[in-house]
Amino acid sequence: MEVLPLELTFWTVAVFMAVAALVLLAGSLVGGTDRRVRQRLQNAPGPRSPPARVAGAQRRLSTALNTLGSQLVPDDQVKRSRLQGRLAKAGFYSSQAVPRFLALRLVSTLLPTVVCLGTGAMGFVATQIALATMFFAAGCGFMTPGWWLDRRYTKRQVGFVRSLPDFMDLLVACLESGLSLQAAVRQVTEELRVAHPVLSREMAIVLREIELGRPPHEALRHFADRSGTESLRTLSTFVEQAQRFGTTLADAFRSHADLLRTQRELRAEEIAQRAAVLILFPTVLFIFPAIFVVLAGPAVIQIQEHFSSPRRAASKQSHE
Repeated sequence: MEVLPLELTFWTVAVFMAVAALVLLAGSLVGGTDRRVRQRLQNAPGPRSPPARVAGAQRRLSTALNTLGSQLVPDDQVKRSRLQGRLAKAGFYSSQAVPRFLALRLVSTLLPTVVCLGTGAMGFVATQIALATMFFAAGCGFMTPGWWLDRRYTKRQVGFVRSLPDFMDLLVACLESGLSLQAAVRQVTEELRVAHPVLSREMAIVLREIELGRPPHEALRHFADRSGTESLRTLSTFVEQAQRFGTTLADAFRSHADLLRTQRELRAEEIAQRAAVLILFPTVLFIFPAIFVVLAGPAVIQIQEHFSSPRRAASKQSHE
């Protein structure tokens, strides 16, 4: 029985430990119950008062971003309105959202540029590599806030699609029990504060608009414009038609809840159909090479030893 050289054994163990560490790191990043529990706890309602030092640092950072971003706000009303609508769809309704976003994009563009230029000037890397890395990092830094904003918008859309049927069911139950629309919306908003906090906050805004005298269908349409959700715009149309023709709101909400569930089932079936195609890429890139190494590796070693043994015998005879 041949004994593997010490160097080969060391590199085998090192590669195994590196791959195992990468797999564990990927598993911890992908998530699990701990990540979901932490996310639910962060989204849970309730007063959260950060420490005084952290609150002071956040206040100073916010002031600096507002001062820097106010110089970057475009003068064109169309561009400014488009950016405000994009931020509103992601859940940022503050009047300072636009300057803060522009300031963060400027910082994320300049910071990697300064770092790359500093490393090139100090001689850590070649000048050509530093310049190429600088342009790439600056482009990524400029695009990253937009990507993050789009990801947040998509996440909010998925949350609305999942939570709206539950909201409709509770609203139908409250309306059929004799409550008015305003009282039913208030009751359902309080009930969904823990399960669906994002929808609860948005419905609180809708309820405030209704209390100020705006018709319910207009308040729901404003909610649809803020969130960019077509199902909410359809719901506002249902409410308007129900009030115009004298039908009950419970029937309109029930039919819309059934429509949302049907759309959600169709979307789940579409995702399930795409899973078979998406699983092909990790299978070919990660699973098949490992299986090939395990199955064909011993055979390759035996073939190599078989062809090398006659050469060793011939060289030994020639030396003799």
